[in-house]
Amino acid sequence: NRIKISLDEFQSKNIRVFSNIIFNTLPGLTIVGEKKIEPEIIKIAGPEEELALINHLETLTDTIMVDNGLFEYDIKIKSLGKLINYSNDFVKIKINVQQISERIIVDIPVQILDVPPKIRVFPSPQTVSLTVIGGVKRIATIKPNEIKIQINFKDWNLDNQFYEPLVTLPPDLLEWRDLSPRNLEVAVAREIE
Repeated sequence: NRIKISLDEFQSKNIRVFSNIIFNTLPGLTIVGEKKIEPEIIKIAGPEEELALINHLETLTDTIMVDNGLFEYDIKIKSLGKLINYSNDFVKIKINVQQISERIIVDIPVQILDVPPKIRVFPSPQTVSLTVIGGVKRIATIKPNEIKIQINFKDWNLDNQFYEPLVTLPPDLLEWRDLSPRNLEVAVAREIE
């Protein structure tokens, strides 16, 4: 006999989409870089009260086994009900899968951080080498200055001559090993005015 009707203002807003897909690789392969979602931002429209509760969208959940190469997958966005409309119902997820390899990188410059004014600091040697492990195409193009070899001057003390640096790799590499030399000598001098 009765129908309850609720009226609300029709609104729209832009929302980020997150992937719920798990990519598994075959042994000896790795995913290089981040998964890319296109489009990353979707416009949604619907009742203002409903939109106020939505701060992100997610794809359907799936697990996919990937082989070597560049891959694109179309995946549906999870529904939030019939009242919410999307500008796109699907997004494309792109990934780059490469064979794992290793390469020795030489002449990586050593950086000294937090050096106070009027102090000169000299690492010896001034460059190091190490082995990086990652996707074969990615490590083929890596430059020595993409790897950070750092010693913080705050760790320096008069009784310690040798310091092990902190190594920071780009996020799309897997790991490093065989730093040479492992410990660096740090000489400190005061500037003459």
